[in-house]
Amino acid sequence: MKTLKKYIIIALGSFLFSLSVNLFMLPFKIVSGGLSGIATIFYYRFGISTAITVGLSDLIILFFAFRSFGK
Repeated sequence: MKTLKKYIIIALGSFLFSLSVNLFMLPFKIVSGGLSGIATIFYYRFGISTAITVGLSDLIILFFAFRSFGK
């Protein structure tokens, strides 16, 4: 039960973050730090969706993490 509660809280936090990016940051052209900031820059510079940019960046980082630290 504790694990389910943790997953629900993580999902709710992720939802709120994505909501804030899409409702406040993107329309007002505010760039945050990290991968979401890079994704915002790519969105306005090249028209690439922020979801695609963050997803691909996460996969690249995951690849290098597995390569560096192993399974």
